[in-house]
Amino acid sequence: MADRTTPIRIVIAEDNAADVLLVREALNAHRIPFEMRHLRDGAEAIAALCGNQPGWSNPDLILLDLNMPKVGGLEVLAAMRKNAAFDNVPIIVLTSSPAPEERQAARSLGVAHYLQKPSDLYEFIEKVGGAIEEVVRQKCG
Repeated sequence: MADRTTPIRIVIAEDNAADVLLVREALNAHRIPFEMRHLRDGAEAIAALCGNQPGWSNPDLILLDLNMPKVGGLEVLAAMRKNAAFDNVPIIVLTSSPAPEERQAARSLGVAHYLQKPSDLYEFIEKVGGAIEEVVRQKCG
């Protein structure tokens, strides 16, 4: 991944600002160049992504929390899957929920990875950064 110079365009839908900072740290630790746009709740995510708001189109990757205010992540995921613009955009779910039914629902909607957020800082950086690195390698070569 160290030879990649073109930044990947990431959209993160996450209501916890600390988790957004940790994702940034994971990307930096894995030496993944990136541009990131942050959406703070599910309603904002649907409006920006599915409403084709300027600046939100054509991301290389979407990171999606399931437990967000206003509209849950599974609803956001379902809305994106109805939009052909997201057919080839990998989505990584980051959630604190251990619920197997949420994991199954997300998998049935075609997520690239489903990660339960580790509580340990270093484990978070390694797991999240590793998953992003894998998806980027598959998508961008």
